[in-house]
Amino acid sequence: MQVLLEWGDNSLLLTKGACIVGRGLTCHLRFNDPAVSRHHVRITLDDSRLEIEDLNTTNGTRVNRVAIAGATRLLDGDLISIGFRAIRVRIVDEAGVDSDSEIVTVSRGLSWTGEEDTSKERDRAIPVQACVPREAAVKQLHHQICTRCRAVIPITEPACSKCGSPRPPLRTMSVTQRLVVKDLERRKEPRQPVEFPVLYASDSLSFEGEARDLSPGGIFVASELLDHEGTQCLVTMLPDGAPPLAAEGLVCHVITAEIGSGGRPPGMGIRFTRLDSETQQWVDRTVVGRSQSA
Repeated sequence: MQVLLEWGDNSLLLTKGACIVGRGLTCHLRFNDPAVSRHHVRITLDDSRLEIEDLNTTNGTRVNRVAIAGATRLLDGDLISIGFRAIRVRIVDEAGVDSDSEIVTVSRGLSWTGEEDTSKERDRAIPVQACVPREAAVKQLHHQICTRCRAVIPITEPACSKCGSPRPPLRTMSVTQRLVVKDLERRKEPRQPVEFPVLYASDSLSFEGEARDLSPGGIFVASELLDHEGTQCLVTMLPDGAPPLAAEGLVCHVITAEIGSGGRPPGMGIRFTRLDSETQQWVDRTVVGRSQSA
């Protein structure tokens, strides 16, 4: 038995085990919906049974518009409602899934332990429950820079120990430094407009920004918290309906002020230097899909 979770134009192929759906960074399937809890539901698949369980959420879970309590069996065609998201369950035979179709799967290419999988099998789908949560992609968010005195403030501290200023929240609030922008060459690769949260981490900055455009080679992160050109960083992309997608990168250009009335906001252009196969596939699929629909 093969099980697909479908929402919009996307599908996730399940295998045996548990799949956590929610808004949190460690979920296998996550949505940028404030009405969805960080860990909202657990969907479990075994040899002959598919079940869903609400994880004590505030807004609850509905199957076919009926609120559930406890483990509930799922059947082909059932509609799962969490927050403002609707997910359709589709159960198909083994032959019913086209291996060449663009179904979201969890795959492993480059690991964040620094080991590269060079085997020919690296792009094949692996069980969802075998996906290692990307704690490595977010654990670098351990400090911020004081916007007043430029001292380092640990994430666990509410205020700067040097000047007493409150620690800024993990979102852009004010300009922390003015950088000189060099003349830039026009981007050679096509870029597509996007809009989703991004976690940025380097040795000097940690914050939550917003992706504004994406290309096969990089991403632009809108933010008034700025690093210098040449800074190595880790970017965790949080698109809707996907697990967190991490990429190592290099700040290649910086914009300190909004360009024109309809121009780009302050932020940083980041060139990807290392992607795992899952992230690479998602980037390629997103850029190609948006360019074809434009």
